[in-house]
Amino acid sequence: MKKGILKTAAAVLLTLGIQTGASQAVAQNANQIVLENFNGKKVLVVYFSHSGNTRTIANQLRDLTGADVFEIEPVTPYPSDYHATTEQAQKEIRAGFQPPIKL
Repeated sequence: MKKGILKTAAAVLLTLGIQTGASQAVAQNANQIVLENFNGKKVLVVYFSHSGNTRTIANQLRDLTGADVFEIEPVTPYPSDYHATTEQAQKEIRAGFQPPIKL
């Protein structure tokens, strides 16, 4: 199980490299890791994205794996201001609060 998790993490990190303009060799390596890891199994990418960066990565993983994608959305959206959002998130983490999500 750990091997699969490590390959998945490597695929995510390599996909981050693809998004930031890494070489074609890195992209091919990421594709190979994904193919070896999932080997025809159905994949679900579940993510939360405040700014859209994680959405981009999730969609790249979808494209690499043929995965289904599901975005976690809070019932009450976070503030658009970055500083206000990080303050709210820190308070929620300290309090152990888990915001309700849309289903």
